[in-house]
Amino acid sequence: MKKLILCPFDNGIRVMQQFKRGVYGAAKAPQVIFSLLYPNKTPEYVVPVSKYNTGVNEDTYKAHEEITKYIEGTKNPFLVLGGDHSITYPIVRGLTKSLPKRRLGLIYFDAHYDLRALEKDNVLSSGNSFYRILTDPHVPIEGRNMVAIGIQQNKSPSYLELEAFARAHHVTTVYRGDVTRENAEETMRRALRVAGEGTEGVYLSFDIDALQAADAPGASAPGAEGLPLEWVKRMVSVGRFVAGDI
Repeated sequence: MKKLILCPFDNGIRVMQQFKRGVYGAAKAPQVIFSLLYPNKTPEYVVPVSKYNTGVNEDTYKAHEEITKYIEGTKNPFLVLGGDHSITYPIVRGLTKSLPKRRLGLIYFDAHYDLRALEKDNVLSSGNSFYRILTDPHVPIEGRNMVAIGIQQNKSPSYLELEAFARAHHVTTVYRGDVTRENAEETMRRALRVAGEGTEGVYLSFDIDALQAADAPGASAPGAEGLPLEWVKRMVSVGRFVAGDI
C-alpha cells in the first residue's frame, strides 16, 4: 500500500457498553502501531475522528461521515489503521464514491460475520459494517463478490441467523476449520477469484480477532482457535488490493 492512514476511532465499541458487549481502547492502536513501525516519524495522514469517541451513538454517525469524506478525497491504494471494525463501511463508501461506476469485490478476515442489522434505536456498532455494505444501494459491492475468511462456527441462534443472512446474500464463507497450513495460499487464491469475478478491484478488511489469541492478545474478542499470523501473512501476500483496513 502506498499510503498509511490512521483512523483513531472506537466509538462503535464504546456505544455497545450499554449492551455489555465489547472492550474499547482500539482508538489508541493506530498511533502506537505507527510509532513502532516508524519511530522517528510523524504520521502524515490522520482522519480527525478522535473527538467522536464519546460513547454517544450520534457521534458514530458523524465520525462515519468524516471518514467517508476523507477517503473520498484520497487516492488509492491505501491502508487504514483502526480503530474498531465499524470503520470499514464508511471507508468502503468513500472509496466507491471516488471510483464511480466501478464494481468492487471484498475479502474480509474475521472470527465473526459482522453482518448484524443495526441495534435497537439504530445504534451503530463494530458488528454492522458488512450488513451496511450489502444493503446500501450506493455501494457497488455484491454478496457474490464478498468472501468472509476465518469465521468461527457455533450453534447459537444469533450466529445461525447471521450465517443464514450470509447465504441468502450469496456471501462465500471460509470457516476457520477450512484453512490449514498447507492450503492457506490456495484458499486465498480461491477467495480472490470469487471477489474478482466481474469486478475492477478487491478491497481487503482485516479484523484482528480472526487471529489466534497468542498473536493478537489485544483483540476485543480474542479466540484461541483463530488463524496463526504466519498463515495470514502468506495468504495476504498472494493478492493485490485497491485498498484495505485493519
